[in-house]
Amino acid sequence: MYSGETKQKAFSHFKKYSISEISKLLKVGKFTLYLWRKQYMKQDEQYDSVKHIIKMGTLGEVECIKIAYMMNPKIQSAIVKRYISEAMFEPAISICENYPTDEVFQSQLATIYIALGERDKAICICEKYPTNEILQRQLVAIKKSKPCAKHVLDDIRLKLSTNEVDMEDVNLLKEIESQMDSNLYKFVLVALYHRLGLLKSALTVLKSIDSEYDKYKNLLFTKLTSKKQNFYDLGLYDKVIPWRVNLEDGKQPQKIKKTLH
Repeated sequence: MYSGETKQKAFSHFKKYSISEISKLLKVGKFTLYLWRKQYMKQDEQYDSVKHIIKMGTLGEVECIKIAYMMNPKIQSAIVKRYISEAMFEPAISICENYPTDEVFQSQLATIYIALGERDKAICICEKYPTNEILQRQLVAIKKSKPCAKHVLDDIRLKLSTNEVDMEDVNLLKEIESQMDSNLYKFVLVALYHRLGLLKSALTVLKSIDSEYDKYKNLLFTKLTSKKQNFYDLGLYDKVIPWRVNLEDGKQPQKIKKTLH
């Protein structure tokens, strides 16, 4: 019995190689390959009949096709592509997870994670397939690109609340410094240094923040220099830092007038 992964590899080779060549490459019997090719051709016929609806139809129509052709990977992949274009990431991920070893779906899953700002997950997927050109191109692109500031701030806020920050978070913040207002960047850096117990570094950064924020600087200075360092007051930083920055409507937080570009 051949694995589903072997069958999908055979499917990917049918347009490029002969049955004999695929048989030698995958060590699969020719009779089995002839049966698989019939299934492959049937999938192509099914896809041709619905591809326009998947691309241009309503989402309700796409949902009906998804259910009707649940066993057709080519159609399911086309539906994932449509979902990605509509930013419907959860149902797209759900489909991709049904094909954990299929490189086409894994490439789509990496694309989704990139869109969600989950770079580590995308990198992990790409690194599993060192011989796949598309996934390797994605890997290079991910490593060259800068992380999304909004996602980084969300992640830092969560880690501060659970006390799971480390120096890698400081390095990640520095990567997005150019995307942020300088004072916002410094306040977040103070929050990180404080949580890490690097009080001297936190105070040095705090002193460099513009004087228009003296009210908040004084609050933090008092906390950082207090002899009673019994607990980390994240609520105090929440009063200062607009963690949730709306990048779409252009609205500015009240406390820091300029935030992300």
